[in-house]
Amino acid sequence: PYYEAGVKATWTASSKLTGQFHILNGWQNISETNSDKAMGMRLDYAATPHLALGYTNFLGNEAPDTAPSRLRVFNEVFGLVTSGPLNFWLTLDYGLQRRAPASGNSRWWGGAAIGRLTLSPTTWLSARLERYADPDAVIITTGTANPFRAWGGSLGFDVAPVAGVLWRSEMRGFFAQDPIFPEHASGGFSKRDGFLVTSLALTF
Repeated sequence: PYYEAGVKATWTASSKLTGQFHILNGWQNISETNSDKAMGMRLDYAATPHLALGYTNFLGNEAPDTAPSRLRVFNEVFGLVTSGPLNFWLTLDYGLQRRAPASGNSRWWGGAAIGRLTLSPTTWLSARLERYADPDAVIITTGTANPFRAWGGSLGFDVAPVAGVLWRSEMRGFFAQDPIFPEHASGGFSKRDGFLVTSLALTF
């Protein structure tokens, strides 16, 4: 999930290992939507000064009280490698959700590889490649023959001209198996989409 609301307990087992336990309102819910609470955990391990590893999960019923329970289980593993001016991040996601009323589980998965190169103390170049597949339309519904299956990629440039100011620009593109991206000019749909965005962040 992109965000969670609840409480967490943090345990610092050692200078290298930290754990968290979460009690949550649900998957991207600020307020509770049923009588069940969700749970989750996170582990962060600093294997070396240049390698950090982690695991996080989510377990909860996301169905309303008027519908049969549909347990959702989500897992994510990630790693960060730092080598001089280059940072490399790899993440893999895998989720399951109980089908209702049918038996068995629906599945979805995703992965991303992200690299960030420090060009100078005030400039950085980043690149990202990602894949996301939700063949049973658990998270993303498209209404097409092959529910959401897409590749994505981006190239970004960050500049921090003075302390407290960050100017970020990114060019990003997507390619899907089905035409799911709106074409605003024609009113139709395309298998491809892309955009260029820039933002200015100020920290006081």
